[in-house]
Amino acid sequence: MLRNILVLLVAVLTVTVTAQGMRQGKGRMGMRPVSVEDRVKHINQAIGLNDAQYAAVTKIIEASEKEVQELRSSKQPGTQPNFEKMQQIRLDEQKKISALLTPEQLKLYEVFVEKNKRERPLRRGRGPANTN
Repeated sequence: MLRNILVLLVAVLTVTVTAQGMRQGKGRMGMRPVSVEDRVKHINQAIGLNDAQYAAVTKIIEASEKEVQELRSSKQPGTQPNFEKMQQIRLDEQKKISALLTPEQLKLYEVFVEKNKRERPLRRGRGPANTN
């Protein structure tokens, strides 16, 4: 009897904490989604975009985000989104951005992308990225 009450209490607390995190605008891992504007600002800080590049990168990222959102909203309830398609969307985004850059900016952008790949699992609490 006491065990059943304890299990029920843990379940209620789990649901409450999860709902509170969602209400505060946080995703599954307790992270807030990064806005398009913030993503472009981070790229700009790393590589120094000119005004035309800034506008073009913004449009590219907005289009990618729209594709990702459509993919997420089209998934069947209880299933995971197609991560291979999401990864391809991000790779296409990187190619389009790379095509806009000067050779110097491209080198900086490649470093920026690699750094983010290595840090992403750490930000999500999963440990270091697999570098095989």
